[in-house]
Amino acid sequence: MLKEYAHTDGRNVAQITASELPELERIANEVPGGIAAARAENILCFFYNLCAPLSSATKSQKQKPIKPRAPLEELLNSQNKVKLHPNPADQWVQLEYELLFDKPGTVLYIYDELGRKIETRATGQNTRGLEVIDTRALPPGLYIAEIVQEGKPVYSGKFMVQH
Repeated sequence: MLKEYAHTDGRNVAQITASELPELERIANEVPGGIAAARAENILCFFYNLCAPLSSATKSQKQKPIKPRAPLEELLNSQNKVKLHPNPADQWVQLEYELLFDKPGTVLYIYDELGRKIETRATGQNTRGLEVIDTRALPPGLYIAEIVQEGKPVYSGKFMVQH
């Protein structure tokens, strides 16, 4: 908006009026300000000698923003490889899995679209396997396959049944 006023009057950033300077200072002090704040700060310092005080910390000493990290469990589960095919399924669906850990009590659950458990299979303590699920008796719809190890889900995927 400030730029529009100066531009329509045929002025540039070096010709901002005293009544427009507070607006430029407000833009420069916005947090996070981004490019607009940096430019406003440069204009104020270069043309109007209203420079922000220099920080005593050097660039390398300034704290960098910390990227959020995924929880360890989520990272480990992302290493599990599971394929559900064919999807959509007609007579059967095949679940091929390769798990990171071979934990006892690994179980495959199949849920319908209402969240009701319709099948449970103990897969044993295998890191690799193939499970074929007969879908001929299942009504058409959305289903969820979930692999659980030690009571914690390590994979969850959807498949459709269409006859």
